Amino acid sequence: MFDSNLTENSQYDIMIESKKTLRNINRSKKHQSKDLLVELSEGFKKYDAGRDMYEVYETVYFEGKSTVDMMYYNQLLKKIEETEQLEKIQTLLTTLTRDVKQVYEITNLKPEIYGRKIDISILENSQDEAESKISKQIYEYLDNNFYKLNTEKRNKKYFNESTVISKKLITEGVKTEDAIEYSVKCVVMEGLLKKIAFPFAIQSRIDHLIESEIYAKIFDSERLIENVENVEKNIQKLASIIAMVI
Repeated sequence: MFDSNLTENSQYDIMIESKKTLRNINRSKKHQSKDLLVELSEGFKKYDAGRDMYEVYETVYFEGKSTVDMMYYNQLLKKIEETEQLEKIQTLLTTLTRDVKQVYEITNLKPEIYGRKIDISILENSQDEAESKISKQIYEYLDNNFYKLNTEKRNKKYFNESTVISKKLITEGVKTEDAIEYSVKCVVMEGLLKKIAFPFAIQSRIDHLIESEIYAKIFDSERLIENVENVEKNIQKLASIIAMVI
């Protein structure tokens, strides 16, 4: 209600000014809303840059990938015979597979299989043929990243990553030379297991999304980071077991 002491003209002027102010507020809100939509649209384009290079996630692809991945794990773990250790490994593999699947689902990326000239068609081969191809991939990786390197080159290449493990073992009484060799093997196996879970192109995309501020505004990046960290933790545990038998 207007003040009765104001003249009719004054009241009219106030009404006009009030309407102008309201229009300006509404215009500002629309402009801000438009700016936000433009920002989100431009942001999505930046997030989506390179997206057409990747096919989308489908469960059937992950089922095939997990079968081939398990072939890798079986080859790497076949020297382990202790029942208690095998039970622990089975639990690890179940958890690892679950977390890897969630990363592919969150990022909506078609699951990829590690290995040169290895894809889902390997499942059409006989068991012997498939195992031979998988063994060759493992051997090539270990040969290039471990066996071909002399002790000095190994220690230098993996020094930063292996130091924490080797120091811990040395403080526990393990001989320095043995501690360093084992810690280097752990790092090498972590590298292989990461490649099995997320081959190069997939890992590059995951890294891009984790580092993207735009992705974080649109999607739940914390969930992605948490699942990637879970994968890495389980890979470390699995690598520490495999390193004892390679």
